[in-house]
Amino acid sequence: GGPTSPSSPDSHVHRKSLSNSDSLLYKTENEPTLTKNVSTSILQKLAAPIAKLGRHYAGRKISRLVHKGGESTISQMNISNKKSRFLVDIFTTLLDMKWRYCILIFALAFILSWLFFAVVYYIICIVHEDHLHKDDDEWKPCHVNVYDFTTAFLFSLETQHTIGYGFRGMEPNCVPSMITLAFQSCGGAFLQCIVTGLVFAKLSRPKRRSKTIMFSEKAVIVQRDNNLDLLFRVGDMRRTHMISTSIRAIMVKNHLTKEGEVIPLCQYPLKLSTETSFSDDSFLFLVWPVTVAHHINKESPLWGISAEELVNQHFEIIVILEGTVSTTSMTTQVRTSYLPSEILWGHRLPPLLTYEMATGGYKIDYTQFHATIPLVRMADCSAKELATRKRRKESIDNNNNEPTFSNFATDASCGNPTNKRLMNRKCNPDFPSIGRGTVDSGITIS
Repeated sequence: GGPTSPSSPDSHVHRKSLSNSDSLLYKTENEPTLTKNVSTSILQKLAAPIAKLGRHYAGRKISRLVHKGGESTISQMNISNKKSRFLVDIFTTLLDMKWRYCILIFALAFILSWLFFAVVYYIICIVHEDHLHKDDDEWKPCHVNVYDFTTAFLFSLETQHTIGYGFRGMEPNCVPSMITLAFQSCGGAFLQCIVTGLVFAKLSRPKRRSKTIMFSEKAVIVQRDNNLDLLFRVGDMRRTHMISTSIRAIMVKNHLTKEGEVIPLCQYPLKLSTETSFSDDSFLFLVWPVTVAHHINKESPLWGISAEELVNQHFEIIVILEGTVSTTSMTTQVRTSYLPSEILWGHRLPPLLTYEMATGGYKIDYTQFHATIPLVRMADCSAKELATRKRRKESIDNNNNEPTFSNFATDASCGNPTNKRLMNRKCNPDFPSIGRGTVDSGITIS
C-alpha cells in the first residue's frame, strides 16, 4: 500500500483521491519545460504552501447542511408569530439560550422584582406619612427604619431573600404592607426555584458530551470480498463510555423525477453495521474505536456511483450517533457529515490497537485515527458494475467447468471422508490456509 510512481499502471486509483490543487501540482511537476530550468525539489517547496492554502480556502467555501462538529447550517426565516410561540415554551427557550443571555435574564428578573416591591413599599410609606415622622419616637410606622426609596429597596431585598439583619422590620398596624410582604415572599421563592431549575438543567445537559466523541475526518471506499464498502471510524475518548449506543446515516441530495420536477433535500437511509457484520444491527460498543461500514448493495444509493462519478456528485452523508451518558443517564446525540470530496476511493483505515505482551493489555494510538492508507490496486468501477463483472466471470467459469467423465475420475478423491482437509483444499480453491501469519487481525503486537 505504498506510494506509486506516476508511470505505474496502478497509480490511477491513487491520483483519483487527490484534490484539484494536488492534481495541478502533479501536472506541474511533470511539465517538461519546467524540469529543464528548475529542479523538482524546488518546485515542491514552492508549490506545497500554495496548494495547501488553496485547499484551505476551497474547503471554506464548500456548502454543507451539517458541519463536521454537528452544528446545523440551516437558518429559518419568515415564521409567523415566532416570538409568541417561543414565549409559550419559555422553559425550552431559556434552555436553548446561551449562558450570557440566561445570566442577563436572571439578573434582570431579580433586580426588577426588588425594584417593583421597593416602589410598593415606598408608596405605602408616603401614603402612611412615615417619611414625615422619621425622628418621632411616638409615631408607629408601617415599616421600621423605612423612610425613603433607598431604605425601601433595602427592605425589599432583605425581605425577598430572608436576610433579616434585624434593623428594618414591619409593624402589625399596616394591612397593605402585610399583603405586599406575602406576595413578595411567594413570588421570590417561585422565581428562585425557576432560576435554580434552569441552571441545573443547563448544567446537566449532555450537550458538551459530544466533544469527546470523535469521527474520522475522511470516509473511505474499499473493496472487500469482491464488494465495495463505505467505511468511517468513530471513537470515545472518555473512560466512562456511553451505553445503548446506536448509529444511523442518511444521504441527502436532490431528486429528479421522470416528469422533470426537482425535489430538494431528499433523505436516503444508509444501513450501517460494524465492518465485519452484514446484519442491520446498528449497536456500537465504544470501548475502543469502531470502524462503521455501509455495504454498498442494490439497496444503497451509492450502488451506481464509480470513482470518477463520485467527484462530480452533489450529496451529503449525515451520520447520527445516539447514546445514553452513564454518569447522568441522559440521552445525547452526536452528528457529523461527509461530502463527496471527503470520501476517498481506494483507501483503507489503519489499525489503532496495539497489544502489549508484557502487560497483557491493549493500547489505542489516536495519532492514526484520521489517517488513511491508499491501496495500490482496486477497481474504480461502481458496485453495480463490479457485481455485473462478477456474475459474468462466474457464468464463464461455470461454462468452462461442465462435468465430464474425466472430471469425475479426477475428483473422486473429494468424496473420500478420510481425507477431509485435502478434500476442502482440492474442491474449494478459496478454502483458507490456516497457519502462522496467514490472518491479518489488524492488531499490532509489541
